Amino acid sequence: MRSNKPMETMSCGGCGRVNGRAAKKCMWCGLPIISDEMTGSFEASQIDLDYVSGIERLDEPMPVRILVGPTGIEVIETFPGSRRVLIPVGSLVESRIEPAAPGADTKSFRQRLVIGKLNITIPGGRARAGATRKYNLIIDYREGPDTRSAVFHREESRGTSSIKNIARIISMLIGRQKGK
Repeated sequence: MRSNKPMETMSCGGCGRVNGRAAKKCMWCGLPIISDEMTGSFEASQIDLDYVSGIERLDEPMPVRILVGPTGIEVIETFPGSRRVLIPVGSLVESRIEPAAPGADTKSFRQRLVIGKLNITIPGGRARAGATRKYNLIIDYREGPDTRSAVFHREESRGTSSIKNIARIISMLIGRQKGK
């Protein structure tokens, strides 16, 4: 039986579109929905990336898990998992995504032809649908008087959706912090 009572809704702070009252993330843009009743808390988002540089406690490139929550960004070493670094919300400056510099291809055109169709690249042509793309997530943050840049790397075959979503959530956190 249908109810004539209208559905309770609220707008997303990121894109402004309407979502259901019980929604935790916007169904349109994927940003966490933070209402006044929630007092700034939201469900943490996570992504697995390769750490490149910029955090003092992590001395070499390694796989990490990034948790973005209301308190800031927690970088957790995946293996062996003993090191954790928290970048507090108040020290975040900016987050952005940049295409990673293409690596030098050591194979000649003839070698790529011999290996198979999947490795053929046509100069000036479009990348194949299954091709992987390399991106860097760069998070600028303050540590004492200095501004540092933490760099993380990811290869994705389906575009930048997951890494873009994390960058947008970090930008939302920075915007909320500046608004206070």
